[in-house]
Amino acid sequence: MMRRDILILIAVASVILLFNLGGGSLSSWDEAFYAEVSREILETNNWIDLTWGGSPWSDKPPLYMWVTAVFYKMFGVNEFSARLFSALSGTGIVILTYLFAARLFSRRAGTVSAAMLLSTYHFLWLSRMGTLDVTFTFFLLLSVYSFLRSEINPVNIVYSFIWFGFAFLTKGPAALLIPMILGLYVLLGRQWRMVLNRYTAFGVLAFLLITGSWYVAAFLHYGRSFLEGHFLQHLIGRTTRTMDGHYGNWLTYFNVVLYKGKPWGFLGLVSFPFLVFYTVKMRHARNYLVISWVLVVFLVFCLVRTKLHWYITPVYPAVMVTAGWGMTRLFKRRALVITVVISLLSIIYFGAKKDVFALDYNPAIKNFASAVRDVSSEDKGVYLYNISDPAMLFYFGGFSKNIRSEAELSEAADRKGAVIVASPEELEGLEGRGRIVPAVRADFAAIKIK
Repeated sequence: MMRRDILILIAVASVILLFNLGGGSLSSWDEAFYAEVSREILETNNWIDLTWGGSPWSDKPPLYMWVTAVFYKMFGVNEFSARLFSALSGTGIVILTYLFAARLFSRRAGTVSAAMLLSTYHFLWLSRMGTLDVTFTFFLLLSVYSFLRSEINPVNIVYSFIWFGFAFLTKGPAALLIPMILGLYVLLGRQWRMVLNRYTAFGVLAFLLITGSWYVAAFLHYGRSFLEGHFLQHLIGRTTRTMDGHYGNWLTYFNVVLYKGKPWGFLGLVSFPFLVFYTVKMRHARNYLVISWVLVVFLVFCLVRTKLHWYITPVYPAVMVTAGWGMTRLFKRRALVITVVISLLSIIYFGAKKDVFALDYNPAIKNFASAVRDVSSEDKGVYLYNISDPAMLFYFGGFSKNIRSEAELSEAADRKGAVIVASPEELEGLEGRGRIVPAVRADFAAIKIK
């Protein structure tokens, strides 16, 4: 019966998360940023020293970009390939949420929780975007679920560390959520035997080998600057101060789950204290795992000073497991029917009113790049001068060259037939040198040298 449930969930989640995935255009910043890093991996065939816009870049670990570069080889450099790893990870999270809730509570609770997650707006939207958070959540959930299964077979603790390593290669120090969740669970549930065995040592070794595959190579290449940029700036910096104007307060992420986590976020938060009371009263030690998960994620991101709504993504599987438990306790056998009906209506609404199946963030840039390509000569070249918009770099990538200095601009302006793309202000001195290529967005323009 569980196998049938899983096959149905795979089919439904795949249709919802893959439908028209390549439609529209990528967003600036993060989505187009990672897509461009992935494209440059393919272009340079350098899988260790990542670049963005031709400049060294090591802010994030490379796993998402590595896999996306492979998808580029398979399906071409396009929006579908850039978003595919995230969508597949979202499908995996739906299945793991079912397995997690079924193991803790019941098969019905598992199905209800998975359906809730798939129809949660924030999760559905992020799963269809080419960013790191859903993939990171997938590996986090795999690690936590493997740890739970180590009750049956201790060797699963090794797998838990392996998935911890993949989470670290996806989003770096954010993966420390995993040992914090599991550590609190061991403490609350007094599950010391789960970690005090020889498999833990093998797991630690596996984690070090996986993360070391890139971190050691990156450190040897970049040296101290890598540690300062990758760890100090992005871990300590985002934790202790507000970066890029992304601020909030202690209620920020509760509001995100309530409003962006519609229609089920409210039910999950309301059910949580009842689950805590039930767990303490009935002494169900395994339930402390989902409790620890919710507490750690909320506490950590409430403490982090930089607030971005997608940071809270890892809490959704645990919140939906809690909501699924509450729904089945409240409505018993009717819970599944009620959940499926509400979920279906929600997905239809999000598609019709929120355009979740037609994510189109930069159509003007995409069309502008196509227009420039049409008027450019392959042997003369297209030059992007002082362009830092990730969508511009992605959509012009593969047929353009980035230039930064005035000397490079002057040299390009002497090439008959070359196309120069820049801000209108920076092209003012070249107006008499060629024909302006029209752009929809006023912050970009192009000129073809006569």
